[in-house]
Amino acid sequence: MGFSDFVQTNKGVAVGASICLLVIAGLVMVIQLVAGGKKPCMTMEYWYYDLQSGELVAHDTGDRPPVTLPSGNQGALAHVYGCGGCTGETFLGYIEQYEEDIDRSTDPTVSPVDTTVGRIVSIDPAENDGEPYWVDFNGNDGAQVLNYPRQRCTEQKGRASRARECLPRDLAK
Repeated sequence: MGFSDFVQTNKGVAVGASICLLVIAGLVMVIQLVAGGKKPCMTMEYWYYDLQSGELVAHDTGDRPPVTLPSGNQGALAHVYGCGGCTGETFLGYIEQYEEDIDRSTDPTVSPVDTTVGRIVSIDPAENDGEPYWVDFNGNDGAQVLNYPRQRCTEQKGRASRARECLPRDLAK
């Protein structure tokens, strides 16, 4: 007996199943519309570098950096690393934010970068007298900044070593 034969002999079951599927689809749509503007119930904390105080702050925003931190200060996304893992010593590898959010006319730390590229990075400000020095994420300077964590771990271990990015949840264990 094929599907069409089953439907012909059991019309009541087929109609009931169709109505159930429509009700479920309608409920899913209503739930999506009601919850549409809310944040998901699972949030993830990331490290942010407070651009005013120079401190690392764990924050759960999903917004693109810079973000407003709980202190009211602006924060850039911070990439914190550990050499081989997150259980030992960690360090700030680099920070990132987006170019259109920086006032290029008044900020002397901003290097000239291609204005078509939005994502930019800076070395650990502690490595640059406490000031971020923003460079194009996709340029040669950006490649050097992104390579800094691996290079630092290699120098620290005396051999090629993996730098692992650490989130706040990794350090809470």
